[in-house]
Amino acid sequence: MSKAGLARRMQAAALASALAASLSIASSTVPALAGQQTFTSTGTEQQFTVPAGVVSLHLTLVGAPGATGSNVGGTGGAGANGARVTADLAVSPGDTLFVEVGGAGSTTSGGFNGGGRPAIVFNPAGGGGGATDIRTLASSNGTSLASRLIVAGGGGGGGAASNVTSGGAGGAGGSAPAGGTVGGSTSGATGGNGGGAGGASTGGTAGSGGSGTFSAPPGFAGSAGNGGAGSAGFSAGGGGGGGYFGGGGGGGGAFNFSFVAAGGGGGGAGSNFLTGTGVSNASASTDSTGTPEVVITYAVPPAVTSVSPGAGPTAGGTSVTIAGTAFSGATAVNFGSVAATSFTVDSNTQITATSPAENAGTVDVTVTTPAGTSAAGPGDRFRFAPRPVVTSLDPSFGPKAGGSQVTISGSGFTGGTGVSFGTVQSTNFRVDSDSKITALTPAGSGAVAVTVTTPGGTSDPTASPTFLFVEAATLPSPPSTGRAREAVLPAG
Repeated sequence: MSKAGLARRMQAAALASALAASLSIASSTVPALAGQQTFTSTGTEQQFTVPAGVVSLHLTLVGAPGATGSNVGGTGGAGANGARVTADLAVSPGDTLFVEVGGAGSTTSGGFNGGGRPAIVFNPAGGGGGATDIRTLASSNGTSLASRLIVAGGGGGGGAASNVTSGGAGGAGGSAPAGGTVGGSTSGATGGNGGGAGGASTGGTAGSGGSGTFSAPPGFAGSAGNGGAGSAGFSAGGGGGGGYFGGGGGGGGAFNFSFVAAGGGGGGAGSNFLTGTGVSNASASTDSTGTPEVVITYAVPPAVTSVSPGAGPTAGGTSVTIAGTAFSGATAVNFGSVAATSFTVDSNTQITATSPAENAGTVDVTVTTPAGTSAAGPGDRFRFAPRPVVTSLDPSFGPKAGGSQVTISGSGFTGGTGVSFGTVQSTNFRVDSDSKITALTPAGSGAVAVTVTTPGGTSDPTASPTFLFVEAATLPSPPSTGRAREAVLPAG
């Protein structure tokens, strides 16, 4: 995903509340309309493709918890929950995002996506929880870490307890943004110190080992993305949580002359990252659920597929049925740049609007919701038609029985729906152009005004030329050599 694509302007800030409908699905196949997709921890990388029309996502990321240290012989340090991060992200349709949902730590390993490894000696400590993040490059890419857009840090693993009940308890893992706590001491030996929390630009510091008759070594510092490993002391230190920068591993507990161990230090929490390209409205807190996940909520802008009727008079007042998708919550309907006189959202796929007054011409009908405005397309066209004008007839007379072919000239004939000779409609006519109609006369009598009806209205009969219905005997005969013309149509 390009930075240019990510930098596109976000639509509504309150995106989640604007959704008309939502849908939770487990796969990376996205629904066609507004929805919600939840990714859970699978221990593998997952993908999300931004649906057509979507330019903003609302995100919730939860980092994974660290594991509790072994309780054999004493009380192991508690593993800590990861962080909960919420934010909005500007995207472009078709962008691919790579989703890494952190895995929970265990007493044998750190969690997926950067959880620090616990030390496993005598009584094992708890591994750090993996971070949860969204990035633009796959993890197989060597620069994948640098493409992370937002990160929720994992919790630190708890330190191991002493090998006997009377020994020191394990230190607790740190929850973002805290470091781990020191392990409990016992007579003649001190517990391991907790690892430091990951920072904005550096990994958490390593927890120092406890001192005593037999001192313990320190843990390992966190690094970019990864929590540090716990110390393999006499009582094991917990692993640091994964994060933008990982938490430090806890130090091991020392032994005394009686070979009773102090507790191991807890691992530090991984750090969060809230300011990636396109990220806004980000906030972080400590998760209370212990369930790592990524929830992506999005709204599709409306789309107009058809309008019926497709034309109306420039004076406005036409009731227009607009068909399309994602209309729920519509806040505006426009005919070109002019707002509809009124509109009603009938359903998520239909709106009934009244056209406003507008100059003659064709415009796009657009619908606006909190998710955006529909894009212009061939299905949304509405034509403001002028009132037609009839200027001449050729011929201007014919038999009362009808059946004469008459060429009607004027303007505004496009979309013509009717031709009338007086009060009687022609049942056979053809719109040749905006300025010409060919029609067959119906049966009639006397002089009558000829009018044309279009979506723009009906021509003014008082300003229209008249057609004269006459007896067949009074019609002139075609001229022929050596013959006198028959009766000539009277003037007027």
